Amino acid sequence: MDIDAVVDPETLEAYLNGLPDETRVAAAQFVAFRAAARVAPMALRFFAESRPVGERDLTALPVWGSVAIPGVACNAPTPGIAAYAAARAAARAAAYAADAAAGAAAYAAGAAAYAADAAYFSHVRDDLRAANGAHLVALWPGAGMPDAIAQDWAAAKAAFAADRFGTDWTFWITWYERVLAGKDMHADAIAPILNEITKEDWLGDPTRVTDRFDGVLAAYREEDVDALVSATPLAETVAFDAKNSVLTLQPNDRIASKYLDTVLAQIDEAIDLFDKPSATTNQFPLTKEIEILASIRTKYVDRPVNILKTLRRVVGRLDTKIAAGDCPTVEQDADISDFREIISDAMLDLVAFSPEVKDYHEAKKPEVDEAVAERLADAAKEIATSADADFAGYLSEAAFALLDPTVDPFARRAAQYWIVGTTTRSYKVAKAVLDETTDVTKKVSITAGGFHYLMSPTFRALIDDILRTFM
Repeated sequence: MDIDAVVDPETLEAYLNGLPDETRVAAAQFVAFRAAARVAPMALRFFAESRPVGERDLTALPVWGSVAIPGVACNAPTPGIAAYAAARAAARAAAYAADAAAGAAAYAAGAAAYAADAAYFSHVRDDLRAANGAHLVALWPGAGMPDAIAQDWAAAKAAFAADRFGTDWTFWITWYERVLAGKDMHADAIAPILNEITKEDWLGDPTRVTDRFDGVLAAYREEDVDALVSATPLAETVAFDAKNSVLTLQPNDRIASKYLDTVLAQIDEAIDLFDKPSATTNQFPLTKEIEILASIRTKYVDRPVNILKTLRRVVGRLDTKIAAGDCPTVEQDADISDFREIISDAMLDLVAFSPEVKDYHEAKKPEVDEAVAERLADAAKEIATSADADFAGYLSEAAFALLDPTVDPFARRAAQYWIVGTTTRSYKVAKAVLDETTDVTKKVSITAGGFHYLMSPTFRALIDDILRTFM
């Protein structure tokens, strides 16, 4: 039977029954896990918003377990009897809550109806294909998560974050985000932990279970931060000044002096088009653009990446003014044409002459994520409290630019990109410093301000949101 013939539960069962014995169970586990994971936000939202549920004071933990255990079983051995007992206990607990708690039945019915929808089986067919190969496949490829389920997941995360019993659900949220993205869940590390969790554990205090996954959560954070660092080449390195116990920003971009002189000469030529006494024939509102170009010699003459950023900003402002009718187009005015062409040539030369500039130039600069912007700016301000004066100033400027609606769009995108790059690099440095510091008194003094923030669940949650924008 061909996978394309799977269009409903009956044909799915027929397909699985036709598989060889050695692959049937694994394929069924994988498809069941993916199906449960897709509708999990419906139940998770209910439990997160309604805790505790029913006479047994149930929490969302059994729901997490009922999804995680088959997911891990697809990728790593879970021989312990406890894991299978826990899976049955988790399923029974979830079913009990659905029957006993007001409103839960609606969530169960919604999940069942969605899973029975014909369109859903396009995902099931994809899962069957993935079951024969690599399991690292996004949960909702193509069009992405349906709006209704996305709303449930967003609401569930908000409710988990505001848990009035103080339970930290960070591990489970991060684990599910990795399932959504098709990332490695580190099943080999999770399996031994699941094998030790009993029925009583799943039905008891969630903290007694979630705390066991701290090591896995740390591994997730390291991978995610490394991915963001790789995605945001800056030509700058964050370092720790041990003498003053502050973070510093060290440039590492370079360009040969002869090439830098060429670029600076091009910038001077562009300025002279409109900044000479003889330039009286073109009275266009480019005063600010000329000022920005002139600042390069005083602010960024030894920083080729910052020169590139500045030139791109000027080109963006020029294009905006042309589109608004404040300036003639390059076809209408020769000086405007020369101005833009000279700046463009200077940008190309920077990219060609400096490998660091090339890496920065080719990196993705996403549109500003307005849902995350304020928290990202807050992160920059938090880290500034543990930075030296120069780095703190740059962080504050970037935070202001990111949130200022009057700033041109390119500058806001550049600010978002730079904050993501510097905060993730700051985390790596802070963690290394704390890991290497054995003096308790010194560690306590360091772990204040920005360092405390970088190690917090708040920063972990921000990383999860940033990943969706940059990766």
